[in-house]
Amino acid sequence: MSVNIGRDRVGQVGLGLMGFTWRPSTTPDEQAFDTIKSAIDAGCNLLNGGTFYNRPEEPLANLKLIRRFYEKYPEYVDKTILSIKGCVSSFKPTGTRDGVRTSALEAAEVLKGVKKIDIFEPARVDVNVSIEDTVGYLAELVKEGVFHYIGLSEVNGQTIRRAHKIHPIAAVEVEYSLFSREPESNGVLAACEELDITLVAYSPVGRGLLTGTITSLSDIPSNDMRRQFDRFQEEALEDNLKLVEIVKRQAEKKGEREGQKEGLRFYAGVTPAQLAIAWVTAQSKHIVAIPGSTTQSRATENARAAEVEFTSDEMKELREMVESFRDFLQPIQHNIVSFSQMGETSESRLVKFWNSLSSGKHPKGSQGYWIDKILILLAFSITGSSSSFLIALILRNVFGLQGSLKAGPWSFRLATLILMMPVYSLLLLTIGTLLGRGEYFTKFVKRMWSRFLPRKKVQ
Repeated sequence: MSVNIGRDRVGQVGLGLMGFTWRPSTTPDEQAFDTIKSAIDAGCNLLNGGTFYNRPEEPLANLKLIRRFYEKYPEYVDKTILSIKGCVSSFKPTGTRDGVRTSALEAAEVLKGVKKIDIFEPARVDVNVSIEDTVGYLAELVKEGVFHYIGLSEVNGQTIRRAHKIHPIAAVEVEYSLFSREPESNGVLAACEELDITLVAYSPVGRGLLTGTITSLSDIPSNDMRRQFDRFQEEALEDNLKLVEIVKRQAEKKGEREGQKEGLRFYAGVTPAQLAIAWVTAQSKHIVAIPGSTTQSRATENARAAEVEFTSDEMKELREMVESFRDFLQPIQHNIVSFSQMGETSESRLVKFWNSLSSGKHPKGSQGYWIDKILILLAFSITGSSSSFLIALILRNVFGLQGSLKAGPWSFRLATLILMMPVYSLLLLTIGTLLGRGEYFTKFVKRMWSRFLPRKKVQ
């Protein structure tokens, strides 16, 4: 089965290219090219890259890898649909006309004409620019022939509808998996189905967790960014692995059923990753999953998820199991989406942010729950920046809070946190002032003051 993107058709499973250039060690070209070819040959013709998928010392490395692939294998140019995320500078969204044009034209220049970008999308919504304006700037580039289609990333249903009124949106990229089911509740899936837009689901295997290969934090390399995510911390991992076990059992059952049809002697079965990917694509005919992989074997395995079909009873059984499981998502994922609300005041975004933290789905009492929420909330209240989570995590590690608060009695941990708060706050206030956003701190204090002061009773 294939899915429409504009005037083109793509397979239900695509390939995310971030892992080739984002990780501490870049994947060798030969290995990367073999992986990409295997995926395309297996029907995964949607390739997803980004202008910022690189280490700081190798800018635009992802695009340069893509260019080298097409230069070496030009026969794959017309076989693929290339989607590129951009409009990010120093981890900040740039939705202005200059920001949009600079990012898109730079991406096209790096590719040197070997392949025209099919879909170009801002990686995040710039809260300082209306979505209508940003899409208008993108539409200008479509008319100029820089790329074919406009995509969006990390948005909600309301934003999609507003953007689509300015220019047809071809694709919307969000995280969607058995772990992350927000597209079902924030209006994204409904909007895509209503407007005939393709939902591009990244991380359909929960950043590798649903493959069943991760059983403890030690299974993740020490320099892997996933170690910073709550879902992989010891406090949450034990609970998350319960869902992984469910997926494993369901994959085994599915494999046995299919094996009986095909003949067990020749049937390879269904892997947990294939079942997880197939579950995502089975939610709607508008969905394409783009699991990332850096090896030929993994890409081939993921591609075969397109062959997995569910009966209505199997879908019902999986849904019931998933709904009964309380997922634990890293705060960053919720907060990025909440920032996509355009046209709101700074104060209303702050209140929304506070509410999202207060009702988050994280394990109560864990280090990630208490420390990250406190520090990220403080960072946002002072800097007013949607990248405050990065500032918070960086400063947390600089102060050694992560290590200090994992060891020793609770009295020591609490004292460490209290003693470091003034220094931490001063640094953040300095950052906020330099960014010209010191007013966020005042608004935050006023809002919290009004919330916690006892209100006068009406006689």
